[in-house]
Amino acid sequence: MLTDLVNQYRDSRGLSVLVPEEALEKTAELYCEELVETGILSHEDGNGDRVFNRYRKTGGTANKAGEILGTSPDPDSLFQAWLDSSSHERILSSPDWLRIGSSLKKKGDQYVAVVLFSDSLIEAMEISPADSGINLVLKIIPGHKARIRGIEGEGIDEISLAVPEEELPLLLVLEGYRAEKWVAHDFVYQSDNF
Repeated sequence: MLTDLVNQYRDSRGLSVLVPEEALEKTAELYCEELVETGILSHEDGNGDRVFNRYRKTGGTANKAGEILGTSPDPDSLFQAWLDSSSHERILSSPDWLRIGSSLKKKGDQYVAVVLFSDSLIEAMEISPADSGINLVLKIIPGHKARIRGIEGEGIDEISLAVPEEELPLLLVLEGYRAEKWVAHDFVYQSDNF
């Protein structure tokens, strides 16, 4: 429901709609459960982690993540309160975001809401062992272009790499095509984490 409200609002302002991301969905769900259990509405969880660290722990690959939290007797009133707040509206309408994840839970007569955002271009990532190294396939969100800096060629829907063992660990930086130019955008990963 919250994802739909965000995307309807963004669409009405001529902004791109956001694509759900599994890691954001999982992060939002887990954190919303924690907020309901503790009754404390905070951008820092019980372990001291903020949104980016929570997102990375669930497998997120973006370099930027944002978060909106709230409670209200009904979701529509909550969403309107976010729109009426300049700082929340700025997050909702940021052109930087490509992905979204949300969770909404009821506690007593109140709803608790978590909406998360990221700039991840990656739709899916597959890593498999090769004879002497790894094979890495990054599937890109439809309608976007990406490439990995330092690698020949460009990927539109998918980037495939064979990484020899002698080049491990390898730091990858994914670049996204934005505003008619390539910009270092999204994916930094060391192969020793695979």
